[in-house]
Amino acid sequence: RVLHPDVELDELLGALAGILRRAELNQAHHIGREVLSTRERMLAIMERLTHEHYTSFEALFTLEEGRAGVIVTFMAILELAKEAMIEIVQNAPLSPIHVRARTPRSESGEAAFDDEGVDIESPFEAEGSFEEQIEMPQEGET
Repeated sequence: RVLHPDVELDELLGALAGILRRAELNQAHHIGREVLSTRERMLAIMERLTHEHYTSFEALFTLEEGRAGVIVTFMAILELAKEAMIEIVQNAPLSPIHVRARTPRSESGEAAFDDEGVDIESPFEAEGSFEEQIEMPQEGET
């Protein structure tokens, strides 16, 4: 088993700043608003991740959603990390950041979920769970 070093907060913020710059360059002019849910984004991220393979941190973002979409995705990643549902690693300072789903473990040390995937519904149903909504510009509305 290879141990990867933890990612420092300043490395995550640096990666976020780069993604925000690219999102602003790629964003078309939008009018109107669309509500983005952090909880829904958390579910979407977990659907993309597996515990067997790492995914590039940057690949989790959709630049066409602009600044609001990038922020909602970043908040979802932070919440998933807080809930220990994902692992964020970096091989060296300033190197690419990678993310994967954690392998859930029961108290006995066995996998807590079956082979069909990670049960991501239960952490979000707990009282006091994190959920934010951000309005995102949408085309065609005034």
